[in-house]
Amino acid sequence: MKLRELFRLCRLICLLGTLILVYVEPAKATPNEKLVIPERGAYTGAYVDFGDMEDSVTLESLQQFEELVRKPQAIIGFSSFWGRQTFPSEAVQIVHNYGAVSLIYWNPWDGSGKSNPNRFSLESILAGSWDSYIDSWAAGAKAFGHPLMVSWGLEMNGNWFPWSGVFAGAGEPGSSPGDTKGPEAFKKAYRYVVDRVRRASADNVIWVYHVNNSSDPDVPWNTMAAYYPGDEYVDWLGMSAYGKQYPGPGWSTLEQSIGYYYPKLAALHPTKPIILAEWGI
Repeated sequence: MKLRELFRLCRLICLLGTLILVYVEPAKATPNEKLVIPERGAYTGAYVDFGDMEDSVTLESLQQFEELVRKPQAIIGFSSFWGRQTFPSEAVQIVHNYGAVSLIYWNPWDGSGKSNPNRFSLESILAGSWDSYIDSWAAGAKAFGHPLMVSWGLEMNGNWFPWSGVFAGAGEPGSSPGDTKGPEAFKKAYRYVVDRVRRASADNVIWVYHVNNSSDPDVPWNTMAAYYPGDEYVDWLGMSAYGKQYPGPGWSTLEQSIGYYYPKLAALHPTKPIILAEWGI
């Protein structure tokens, strides 16, 4: 595991839109409620220090962060690990009451990744082993009703998470022409999860295809484009971009961390909105 986990505290989010926030009391969702994408400007958001499992969301922490940066946040990121086997109802309601939209990192692992990193393998997902959990999670999202941004299986083009194509056959020939086993397995699992959530009529879920800026290994079969599951399965394009993470000389420039990779992300689709879903230094 890279040291990126130590930088969760300074993870920030930037995406297309204009910042307009109001405090809202708990209420039922209105029909056809949507996340507006204004033509100009940028939403700002953050991951605040939500504990070791990244899911201990509190209103106090959000208010303290707002006081610290002197700006209300439009999007709040936090994790929802499959190991919990629950939908984070309390967390999404807290974020909603604060006046923001949740960005949920819905990752198929226990949390620490140490106890049993293969418990939620791509193969087990496709075999239907976790259907009841996916359906329950989808029911919770539907019941919440308000827009939710969901990043499932993020940074799959790296080599630090068990759902990476590196651990699912890597660059071996896949079953479809031009496909390789690793990316093909991920795409199938991603579509499988999205299809089940949609089948539960959780139409308020906004799907974020969330890659790492650089691929590791940096080889043709492991590009961010190789994992793209298709336009119908992606609402937003997302990317992680971290700066310097290790001691020693040298710093990453903005061009090196974001500028070089942004065109590659944008090339996946000409009109889908883009979110810098993780960044920090």
